[in-house]
Amino acid sequence: MEENNFQVQNDNPITIKDKKAPIGLIIFSGLSFIPAIGVFFGIISIMISLFNFKRFKLLFILGLSGIMLSIIIYSTLYYFGEIERGGVFDKLSVDTDIELLKQINIELANYKLRHGVYPSNLIELNKEAKYITIEDPIIFKVKDYKGDSLFYYQLTSDSVNVFSVGMDGKPFTKDDIHSYDKSEFE
Repeated sequence: MEENNFQVQNDNPITIKDKKAPIGLIIFSGLSFIPAIGVFFGIISIMISLFNFKRFKLLFILGLSGIMLSIIIYSTLYYFGEIERGGVFDKLSVDTDIELLKQINIELANYKLRHGVYPSNLIELNKEAKYITIEDPIIFKVKDYKGDSLFYYQLTSDSVNVFSVGMDGKPFTKDDIHSYDKSEFE
């Protein structure tokens, strides 16, 4: 009997092509690098990769890397925005307070023109000028602050003083923020 020397080749181009993940799924996994919403693409990519890990290993790596990127970005933003003091985010908070205080001062002047007197408190002013913000954003960064979250409001017989109590949470200290303080921080 004659022996058959027939061999099956394993380097068939179709077989090699099937071992790789389709380009559409790779692009889909790449969307996981979009901060925040990319987490959903990353989770879906990881779930798809679990069906055939050998073939879709790249999807798993891309999906997990995109999720980790979002975690690193938002952790860094949280740290610099909420925990670290004296950085660029504190300057932005001061600038925001100054602009809010300017709006409040304009509305206080308008209120006095209409009524002849200043309002007894900021809540009374806010009833007429509903679009202004009377809450001090810096107060939310002060640990163990016991007062209310409004700007500090001091009414005398002929004038009014409105300011932010600053990072120490105490009025009439060096870190108080007034509407005219912008040049100190530049």
